Amino acid sequence: MEDMSNCSSDEENDEGFVLDDNLPTTFSSTDDDIDGFIKSLKEKFQKIKYFFGSSPKYETMDVSGSMSQDLNPKNENLATNVTCAGDSDNDKYSFDHCHRGLALIINNELFKDQKKVYSDRPGSSEDAKSLVKTFKHLGFHVFLQENLTALKMLKVLHSVSRDYNHSLADCFVCIILSHGHQIVKVFTEPHQETIVHEDVVVGVDGKAVATKKVLEYFNDQTCPNLQGKPRLFFFQACRGSKVDDGVNIDVEKTSKKNVKKRTYVDMADVTDQTSSSLEDMDDTSSSDAVKDNVMYDQTDAKSQRKSPLNRITIENPAPLHKDFLVMYATPPGYYSWRRAEGTWFIQSLCKVLNRREIRQMSLIKALVQVSNLVAVYYESNVPKDDLMHKKKEMPVIQSMLVKDVIFSKKKKKGKEMLLIK
Repeated sequence: MEDMSNCSSDEENDEGFVLDDNLPTTFSSTDDDIDGFIKSLKEKFQKIKYFFGSSPKYETMDVSGSMSQDLNPKNENLATNVTCAGDSDNDKYSFDHCHRGLALIINNELFKDQKKVYSDRPGSSEDAKSLVKTFKHLGFHVFLQENLTALKMLKVLHSVSRDYNHSLADCFVCIILSHGHQIVKVFTEPHQETIVHEDVVVGVDGKAVATKKVLEYFNDQTCPNLQGKPRLFFFQACRGSKVDDGVNIDVEKTSKKNVKKRTYVDMADVTDQTSSSLEDMDDTSSSDAVKDNVMYDQTDAKSQRKSPLNRITIENPAPLHKDFLVMYATPPGYYSWRRAEGTWFIQSLCKVLNRREIRQMSLIKALVQVSNLVAVYYESNVPKDDLMHKKKEMPVIQSMLVKDVIFSKKKKKGKEMLLIK
């Protein structure tokens, strides 16, 4: 049985929002100085510690490579409870911990890279607002960070992994909204050249963070207090420069009088490639669409020497870990799309997670519904650019979850778990 002595009250109303207004559910930061930025992160998580109770402490290596003392006291008995509530639903992750957990949202909208490669991402703030509302509705403590350089992104991920009290949480969520692209690595062997494409997300300074690095901060070795708990990652970013034309599917609908045909537009892989832009594209409802500034992902490819070598190209998404689910806005190599009111993917995600039935629905089933919304009901509207007009998008779900994730309502705690003020 889990020790609840350090649990604060996490009661929810019918809509799922945390009742206590004093609970620090949402944070943001705009610090420019790295040292001050790190200090502010520590202070914020110190405040969270008082609200959520202390978790087991362990020594940890900070990003700079020097040993640092974690905020939590030393305890070898790390919380790794993976049994389900009452051992009666072994097909579901246990969501009877003190808290739902932390939802980290990194929203990069205003870019200031010196090379002027990346333009701003108008509409991303609408995604951030929707996500904050949605995940507070599900009972999460939301940690919003905006317009971060690549280094600050790493610092935030490191601090969230080490300083937040995951031992009292059901799960963890990380959402990154930014520009993205693929880097190219070439491995040459006798008679064979292998070209590997790896995903990255971009800081507001134009520098890249490998997607696989984001995931590594929260694996069992780096973040042991999340062992046996679901870790959910959502990436709203481009993964290349290709666009998806979609495919028309004829669906027969039988009636008493005759057979009528109704056409749906769905996703299909295409080889049609436009300019080598690595950015999100604006998808506007008007005919005056503006294309983002471009960075050409063909640079490395053009430098490849011509030879009789056998070339193999591999799309290499970030590796998964046990109890991880990663959902991308688009397949490897493809654009993702954004409108002034937000991106197709994130707005669809919030729409599904805000449904009343989400309290009883498997997360995988819900995410399939998200994919359906994006693939079927969205289409780019850029009539002045035939290469970008009437294009589609298909999210990608990758999962190593071993049980179902169901965001059931938190049970009300006893008086001994009331928040200490």
